[in-house]
Amino acid sequence: GGSEELWFQTALYAARNGYTVGCAFYEWPQKRERIQQLREAGCQLYIFPNRGKDKGNFFEYQYYKLTKRWVKWYAYNLPFSKYDKVVINLGHLEILEYHWKRFYTRLNKYTLLFHVYDDNDHVWEKRKENLRQWLLRAEHTLLASARIKPFLERETGIEVPNTDTLINPISFKAPNELTPYPPLQNGNYVFVMLATLDTRRKAQDNLISALSAPKWKE
Repeated sequence: GGSEELWFQTALYAARNGYTVGCAFYEWPQKRERIQQLREAGCQLYIFPNRGKDKGNFFEYQYYKLTKRWVKWYAYNLPFSKYDKVVINLGHLEILEYHWKRFYTRLNKYTLLFHVYDDNDHVWEKRKENLRQWLLRAEHTLLASARIKPFLERETGIEVPNTDTLINPISFKAPNELTPYPPLQNGNYVFVMLATLDTRRKAQDNLISALSAPKWKE
């Protein structure tokens, strides 16, 4: 997916250009081919156990609870002293989960990279101070959308320092000049959206509402 592809391509680029790179991530069967590419590029891999995440039955669920405990042990034993900088590639607010909630105390220089937000989401009061500390201590906070910043500031009550909106350089290469519109099909343009069918995060419902507005129909 988008966020996975971003860190994966960044790690490959850095490793192939002479940097010492370590990648810490959750194990998924679908990642095996990419894992091999990272190894061949010289990346050091720290793979968190993830078995039983789908919780298909009682025994899988119990195993999943165990792996969550192992992840905390794995994470707190990562060799951060080998690296000058840590980049934490986030979906939403995973740094507030119990594995990671005070993890910033173990890091020297780190960058946070947020990919999604939900205007209807709210951070529990007891978690707000933790999120403030993550944001205030970060050397840099990157946002996949500029609208993530007001969301974070609303939920924490602080001005988030050192932020930039990241234009994803991985998926699409910006053209050197404007390209013509594609030809109409039966008088209409045809759109495709490639994303998980998840209106909470991908907002297909908002897209349909926007495209059905008169200014788009015209």
